[in-house]
Amino acid sequence: MSPTDTLALLEQMGFLRDEPPDRAAWQEIIRRLRSERSLELRSLQRNHRRRRQDRALVREAPVVTFTLSVEDGSISSINPAFEELTGWPVAVWQDRPMTSLAHSEDRPLLVAAIHQVTLGDTPPPLEIRLKTRAKTYVTAEWVLKPSLESGRVTAILGFAYDVSRRKMAERDLSTAKDAAEAANQAKGEFLANMSHEIRTPMNAIVAMTSLLLDTKLDRDQRTFTETLKASCHTLLDLVDDILDFSKIESGKLELEKQPFDLHRTVADATYMVRSQAADKGLSLTFGFSDSCPEALEGDVVRIRQVLVNLLSNAVKFTEKGSVKVWVDAEPIDTGNFRLKIEVVDTGCGIAPEQQEKIFDAFSQAQASTSRRYGGTGLGLSICRRLTELMGGEIGVESRLGKGSLFYFTILARAARLPVRGEISEEFDAHLAIKHPLEILVADDNPTNQQVARLLLARRGYRVDVVGDGHEALQALEKRRYDLVLMDVLMPGMDGLQATREIHRRVEPRLRPQVVAMTASAMQGDREQCLDAGMVDFLTKPIHEEELESILILCSERAQKAQAPTPDEVVRELPDEAQPDRSPAEPRPDREKETEANEAGTSTTQTNAPQTKATDTAPDEGADPRIELDSEEPILTPLVEQLYRQRPERVIPLIKSFLDHTSQAIQDLDRLIREDQAQSVHEIAHSLKGSCQMLGAKRMGAVCSAMESEAKSGRLSGASELLIQLKEELGPVRAGLGRFL
Repeated sequence: MSPTDTLALLEQMGFLRDEPPDRAAWQEIIRRLRSERSLELRSLQRNHRRRRQDRALVREAPVVTFTLSVEDGSISSINPAFEELTGWPVAVWQDRPMTSLAHSEDRPLLVAAIHQVTLGDTPPPLEIRLKTRAKTYVTAEWVLKPSLESGRVTAILGFAYDVSRRKMAERDLSTAKDAAEAANQAKGEFLANMSHEIRTPMNAIVAMTSLLLDTKLDRDQRTFTETLKASCHTLLDLVDDILDFSKIESGKLELEKQPFDLHRTVADATYMVRSQAADKGLSLTFGFSDSCPEALEGDVVRIRQVLVNLLSNAVKFTEKGSVKVWVDAEPIDTGNFRLKIEVVDTGCGIAPEQQEKIFDAFSQAQASTSRRYGGTGLGLSICRRLTELMGGEIGVESRLGKGSLFYFTILARAARLPVRGEISEEFDAHLAIKHPLEILVADDNPTNQQVARLLLARRGYRVDVVGDGHEALQALEKRRYDLVLMDVLMPGMDGLQATREIHRRVEPRLRPQVVAMTASAMQGDREQCLDAGMVDFLTKPIHEEELESILILCSERAQKAQAPTPDEVVRELPDEAQPDRSPAEPRPDREKETEANEAGTSTTQTNAPQTKATDTAPDEGADPRIELDSEEPILTPLVEQLYRQRPERVIPLIKSFLDHTSQAIQDLDRLIREDQAQSVHEIAHSLKGSCQMLGAKRMGAVCSAMESEAKSGRLSGASELLIQLKEELGPVRAGLGRFL
């Protein structure tokens, strides 16, 4: 009990008054004093034991515990773990500065940390090398804290523990990681080299097989050779997958950044699988959200590769229904987007436990998948790596029997498509700026679509493409076009029917100009097109001078149509009173050509090769082969000019043309033997368009002769024409092969 408490107690009991206290009061005072003393003694004993335990804890702790003087940083106290760590006796370094133990390179860091603590701050943990008695250094992690009394720093508390083993383990782990990465890179380089070495002889095998198919073979030999060619292509696809995978694994895959047309990229990828979807009767569509920019900056080849892979899988695993592509772009900040592309199918679906596994290398959803559909199981793994390299991800949502939704995202920046420089003086790369037009191309042939798109893109035009007359009408309902380049012969609704429907459905003020784009150049074809409401006529192969002339003329007409006219002033007049808005008169040079055709004479302006083919069957015993101008080149310079500007688009175009041509020749061979004249006529016409569009005029002439032969309903000379067609294909294949 404190003196104050004692005085208060004495006053309370009456000892400080005049009357004397009684005996009971004395006894109560003595009892209370003894009780308070007992409590005080027990408290002192507990504090003493706690201090002994704390000192023992510090003394026996496996980490170095110390206090430093605030004035000079000398060691005030330190536990025995210091001797175990450094080999120095504790007494040797008592009252000596701790900084003297630090490595010379680490000493400034420790001095700065001690100074920071004296100001009342707590620095982050430090790694400091301590000098040992054996004249070596041990790495320790230090923790320094201020000891405060009444808000003032009175001492520096510190802890240090050995991290040498951890640092050694980290070095060993880093060494092992480097070794593993080196081994993985060596494996990737080996796979890349082997894939390249395998591909070299495989290309020769494919080329020789194609040449062999162009020779005279009996039915069994042709079947064997076609099987060999198909197997070679399958093997090349597998090698391509392994090559891409090995490039990614070895770190040799480099992404490019260049502006690309987003809408065109998606459309091109969709067209690559269009024929497979059509063979299975699947609906194949694509669409874009309003937030999608026209152009982005990125690796368009890899983006298209991922999309084509997802589309190919969707078509492969969908037996009926549809495959849809939806593109959305989420703005992140100014000019940057997160692009998301979804591919939705109505196929067989994927079980939940398999959905994550399918993105692993060499993995497929089911063990039976590889047996039924083939493949390495690398496609989706490559897609995952590519999307990750482009800052995105790939995923799937699926239910068994209900279809699948595959999606991938990438990060990309909005861009502006550059205006291409001129390749030669034969075309104006800025024509779209001088003579703007909204253009729609309607053609059922993928080769013709791509060539038309490239020819117009060279001049800066953005083009939409549809496959027949019905799709052209649907496109015109959604958007206004100034010009429609219309193929004449198309399945479903042909170009003539579509043009008549355009004139019937679209009011004159909004009606686009329709220009025929066809491989037919026989007498009367031009008149049919003009009678249907077309304003001009282009024959395949398209001559660039004529194309530019038509584009300029159509642009001038479109600008005149947008200018105020008397019709706008007298809107109340009935339709009968409105001025005649029939198709514009042909150009003077076109008039001369028409007059020459009507007179039955030839003209040098026609683009069709002159052949001996007629609309009637050849005489019995006559040689059905046609005479070709031996001086005429195998290919016009068109492909070379397009390749110089956009090789990334021309190479798939050439491959598609060669594949389409080989398949068409096989179909013609079968249909001629089965005497299917109508089907031969359709295939010959389509193949003629492709040949003439690419500038293979000699091949186109043979196709034209076969078309005329089949149109008559007889195929007596078609077999000989087919042989001639195969003979012409060899040089064309060789000429196009130099671009691959």
